[in-house]
Amino acid sequence: MRKNVIQFFSLFLVMALSSCIPEGLRTFTVTLDETVTVPGTNPLVNTALQAAEVVPQDLPGVLSKSLNQELDTQNIPVEAIESLQFSLITLTVTEPEENGNQVRDLSFFDSLTFSIADGETTDTIAQSEANAFDSGVVTYTFPQLETELISFFQSSEELEIQTDVTVKGHPNFETEILFHFEITIIAKGI
Repeated sequence: MRKNVIQFFSLFLVMALSSCIPEGLRTFTVTLDETVTVPGTNPLVNTALQAAEVVPQDLPGVLSKSLNQELDTQNIPVEAIESLQFSLITLTVTEPEENGNQVRDLSFFDSLTFSIADGETTDTIAQSEANAFDSGVVTYTFPQLETELISFFQSSEELEIQTDVTVKGHPNFETEILFHFEITIIAKGI
């Protein structure tokens, strides 16, 4: 009997202490960088710039793979996640200058929205602000909406990211864009 009481007390103490783990110790970030090369204007070919030419291909697959690899590395099962959110999305022109003059920017974008969906629901993760891609802008950080992604991820262990992009036309020169994503994960305290 005494042994059972001690075991129960030990188990109770471990559970109480583990639920008190500070959030900072249960939080980590998954980072993903994807590069897209957007074709410049070609005076011999008059074709419209397509959305598929300005966003990373297979974005849902790439993000889900990176996230699942990090969870495996940290040994955290999906059920043990308390929160999952994009904490940063940034676009950067990698080489805006040529011969000391700025010739590349993000002004060929009109708007860009990232959403997440499952079979029934679609939530906006981040969307560009009005005039976000004015002439001369070479880096843009999206305002975050703090959309909780955990229910979407737990249902399929994939992030079905969708993009809605509107472009103004081809940039003058071929332009390489770095898409930088950070996803913050908070594990449950127990």
